[in-house]
Amino acid sequence: MNKEFKDTMNEFRFSQEQKEHMVDNLMRAQIAPARSARRRPLGRMAVAAIAAASILTVGAGAAVLKLASESFAPMFGTSQTEIIDKIGRPVGVSDTVNGVTITADAILGDRSNLNMIFTITKDDGTPWNLPDDKSLYFEQTENDLVVRAHSGGGGASWFIDEDPTDNVLQYVEQLTIHGEKGIPMGMTKQTMKDLRMYNAETQSFDTIAEGEWTLKFNVQYEDSSSDLVQKPFTLETRGGTACIESICISPLGFNVTGKYESVNAETRKLLDAEPAPSGRLTEETGHDRLTDLSIILHLKDGREMDLREYAGSGSQDSTSGHPTFQIGGSFQNEILSLEDMESLTVGGVNLPITAAQ
Repeated sequence: MNKEFKDTMNEFRFSQEQKEHMVDNLMRAQIAPARSARRRPLGRMAVAAIAAASILTVGAGAAVLKLASESFAPMFGTSQTEIIDKIGRPVGVSDTVNGVTITADAILGDRSNLNMIFTITKDDGTPWNLPDDKSLYFEQTENDLVVRAHSGGGGASWFIDEDPTDNVLQYVEQLTIHGEKGIPMGMTKQTMKDLRMYNAETQSFDTIAEGEWTLKFNVQYEDSSSDLVQKPFTLETRGGTACIESICISPLGFNVTGKYESVNAETRKLLDAEPAPSGRLTEETGHDRLTDLSIILHLKDGREMDLREYAGSGSQDSTSGHPTFQIGGSFQNEILSLEDMESLTVGGVNLPITAAQ
């Protein structure tokens, strides 16, 4: 593992929800190397044009195309189908291994966030017969978008079992790229290996679908992000004086980026401190202070959403006098129309939101 990769991984920090799911992941790792926790960093982790000519067939071939809103209904419901069909894209690419077919159904994204939904089908038609307390994960999942973006990221993954009596499961992956260029468009490769389930009786994980599935498809969709910063502005944070360079928000996520004009003494002390011994977590790090910004979304119906609950963060050049940072993520299982948003408050500065025409 080279120094650049270590430095990049050391800059990852996670929300409270991410931390809780990483604890679950660490408990799994005592039994097997879990790679697919609810939310996780994407150093290794890691979908499509409507025209048939743009769909690349792999394995079992192209599946029957559905509207993006139909594919994402198990995840988002049916209240925002118009938005989903406008900015999302069906995929319809499948691979079959050992009697199980995995299909990339649809993608939905913005500048920095990407949602992918897959269907996992037993070809013999028999039900999965999963217990109510099922805990599923893939032994390994990888997507080359992070490598192509030359950046770190964060994400989430989970399973949906709409009908426990049938032979179909849905699998969701969300990806956030912490990088200036965001999600790289073009062909991508997604691999998934060995579907596993927790066995409460043996307190171990059993493989319920063995194999390695490979799907290649085109990442192209309409970015509906709204840019909220016309001119960079400064504000005081617990890290020092930060210049907010860009803020964008879309129906499915948000992203805040900036650079520090100066770092205060306490933050510099933490940044220069020796790393904690392996396996130990410090109470606070310099990165925590650099990315400690409140981000509140105000909706026109009066509701407020603390977007830090959905956010991962990254910082770079922390040893320099002007470190950069990025905070962002997806709204997970919700689509929010820009027309329903009033404003976004970042570090006490309120910015109006205008839906793109």
